Amino acid sequence: MSFIGGGTTIFESFETQTPGSSRNPVTSVGSFTGLGTAGSGSTAVSCGGAAVGDGACVKPAGSAGGRFATDGQNWLDSNDMESILWTIPGPDGAPFAAITRIAFLLTDIDDVDWVRFNIQAGGDAIGSTQNSVSGGLRDGRLHLVTMDFSEAVRNVAITMTNGRNDGFGIDSVGVAVAPVPLPAAGWLMIAGLGGLAALRRRRKV
Repeated sequence: MSFIGGGTTIFESFETQTPGSSRNPVTSVGSFTGLGTAGSGSTAVSCGGAAVGDGACVKPAGSAGGRFATDGQNWLDSNDMESILWTIPGPDGAPFAAITRIAFLLTDIDDVDWVRFNIQAGGDAIGSTQNSVSGGLRDGRLHLVTMDFSEAVRNVAITMTNGRNDGFGIDSVGVAVAPVPLPAAGWLMIAGLGGLAALRRRRKV
């Protein structure tokens, strides 16, 4: 995955997870947890013995409602839940003590309703953006999302919300880290979603 750029980067493509059994997986780039009411769409499944549509689920190669693996055989599906919370822990000395950039691929986002990203670092909200396309995007579209932080951050939490039963997939995840932790001062997010403008926000200190 070359789009993450240079530096030390930790990658995740869900290949070590077990499709159909890995529910709300803990991975090399943090944990992914489904939030909200269980999905009930046509692609919602029982994952790891849980109720149908309850929890984000690792799925095997092959398309499910326009979602698919972008790297290898496995990918993470929202399982038609409302949101996925991605948590990247970063205590002192941990691999993610100084995150400088995050990149990942989304499939089939915003084909029915809208998509919203809420980003926190160190417990503080540092960004939020929502994208809506009239009539939605067509099924199966692939989007690159990158988040560039003007100074390194840690303890990052990203909530991706796309509306219940409007599922989306995640794959080819990369998190770039700096060798020395620095306080978070600002961020720049650039996403390949149609109509989603680049935006910059600086925290008040």
